[in-house]
Amino acid sequence: MKKILLKKIDFQSGKDEKVWTLDYKEQFMSVLNNPLVKDGRPVGISVADMETRLRIRKLIQESAGEVLLESVDYYFLKDLVGQQEWMAVDNAIIEFVNDVRNAEEVPVEEKKKK
Repeated sequence: MKKILLKKIDFQSGKDEKVWTLDYKEQFMSVLNNPLVKDGRPVGISVADMETRLRIRKLIQESAGEVLLESVDYYFLKDLVGQQEWMAVDNAIIEFVNDVRNAEEVPVEEKKKK
């Protein structure tokens, strides 16, 4: 089982130096709710992938502070995040991706405590 903290990171981007917030929960919802884009076109989502996305989405929506994912769901989400293309360049994005890639392994018992 993997644990990912649901952080919010403020960062500045663009010439106007507007402050943006990278909200992990919002980023996960975006990744899960939208198909990947290949060669400028959205790629369809199979029913099996849709079921997995819905299951993970529910877990994240119901979580506060952190989300605990079974291995199969974690690797599915990690793969989606890894394939995501970004519209900004910032260390906050790198931190988000690295936090997903390096999610903490936790004993299954921790899930029962929640």
